[in-house]
Amino acid sequence: MIVFSRFRDGLYLTEASLADPARAGIAFLFNDATRSDPAYTLSAESWADPAQQGFFASFLPASDRDWTGFAAALRNSFGGVQDAQIGWFAESGGTVTAVSLVAIDHSAAPRLSGAVSLGFRNITLSLQAGPFLPSPVAFDDASNTFLFANANGNALTLEVKPVSGGAVSFPSGSTALAIPMADGTDPLAGCVAADFVFAVSDLLRAL
Repeated sequence: MIVFSRFRDGLYLTEASLADPARAGIAFLFNDATRSDPAYTLSAESWADPAQQGFFASFLPASDRDWTGFAAALRNSFGGVQDAQIGWFAESGGTVTAVSLVAIDHSAAPRLSGAVSLGFRNITLSLQAGPFLPSPVAFDDASNTFLFANANGNALTLEVKPVSGGAVSFPSGSTALAIPMADGTDPLAGCVAADFVFAVSDLLRAL
């Protein structure tokens, strides 16, 4: 479990981040902007509770952040995409941009509303999901990690686009795509993790 305490402007930070906000890398906002609870505990129980939902944002630490503007930008970005609940954000010159947003369907047990695609340069990590390929999303208390199920064992893939030739896709052997939340100041908090096994011939194909 991870406890987020009220910081300012509707933002909640972990205890470690509250002690030094410049080190914060993740934050929470209640879906209901009028809520002012003193704290929110992220756990398997609260994650599955429709009355305790909100937004989880990952971002780079900054010592000169305008938290008021930042909080408003996060809420506006999440509110602009139906069911968006987990997101990664970048900042430049005071402008906050949503790099990627993940939509979660909480109408029953939490599951992905649609496919997830996370790109970096010529690499794209994808997790397919839909009405006929449900991907449950759970929060594991023991590891403080979000787990996105790899439906049928073949929905999670890594696609590489070589300098020349067509894209090459590799399946993951992981049972789930993991997003550790840690304590908010850990550099791995909010990062995605999955297992892939590559042979030398695979690497040559991706060049």
